[in-house]
Amino acid sequence: MILKNLKCSNTLNYLQNANNRCTLNETDEHQLQTLMKGIEGERLFLNCFEHCENILKLWDLQIDYRGLVQFDILFIVQGVVYHFEIKNYNGLFVEQGDNLQGPSGFIYRGIYSQLDRQHMMLKNVCQGFKVVSKIVMINPGFKINTNRSDIIFHSDLDELVRKFAQVESFTAMDLKLARKLEAMHIQDSKFDRIFYYPFNELKKGLKCPNCRKILEHPVKTKKKIICSCGHMINKREAIMLSIDEIECLKNDYFTCSEVSEWAGVSANMVYRILRNEDAYDRIGHFKDARYRKKRHQSKSEIL
Repeated sequence: MILKNLKCSNTLNYLQNANNRCTLNETDEHQLQTLMKGIEGERLFLNCFEHCENILKLWDLQIDYRGLVQFDILFIVQGVVYHFEIKNYNGLFVEQGDNLQGPSGFIYRGIYSQLDRQHMMLKNVCQGFKVVSKIVMINPGFKINTNRSDIIFHSDLDELVRKFAQVESFTAMDLKLARKLEAMHIQDSKFDRIFYYPFNELKKGLKCPNCRKILEHPVKTKKKIICSCGHMINKREAIMLSIDEIECLKNDYFTCSEVSEWAGVSANMVYRILRNEDAYDRIGHFKDARYRKKRHQSKSEIL
């Protein structure tokens, strides 16, 4: 059972929304690719265990306990916390002490010391539970010559799945710990910083939730907008999704006319919907009003 699912950080949410609306700088482009590749690996790992319902699963946990530490995936069952750090590396790697050198020569630093730090924090937080920490090399193309016992390779996954498929169900104490860890989660770090691109220079238009392409020439019916990929969005949903995108990219108040242009629907329809919504702060009146989602209402989207 997945108790905590992955949610976009503010940084990832912004980069995903800004991508293909402008040319991302080199740092942002690299960060987006790294984050998405990591999430892809984590999803592949969890998919292997989708039928193991007796395990409590927490995906993407960030805890501030004598320092901020992030955990990719935790399994909790029968008094044991299994901690998996997922690495979606591909190619022939060389071990250099605490570092790994990839085929391009790029050095991934502190791989093992990071795992040790995460392991020690979990032991402090999860007192009374056994803690097992492993690095999972999820990509079948990853190769390395190593004697370490804390690495799980892609070829080991079938055996690991069989092991967890046979475990007895989680206990009340397991669930209590999982709820405690979930409550300790910090969604966005105060150290995260977003470089905002000028909103007026970004390509406008709603992104299809299915194919993630901007709806440039959608087919429109009385109640729905249809993307070229075939995905259908009702117009109210298009308005609410457009508001989320504009707020994310603009980081400021928005107007009905901005949402109308973004979603490709009439300004009157946007105004009617916002007039009856209690989730937004409003400055001004009627169609000249500016809106912003109330801070306690803001949520990151699940990927």
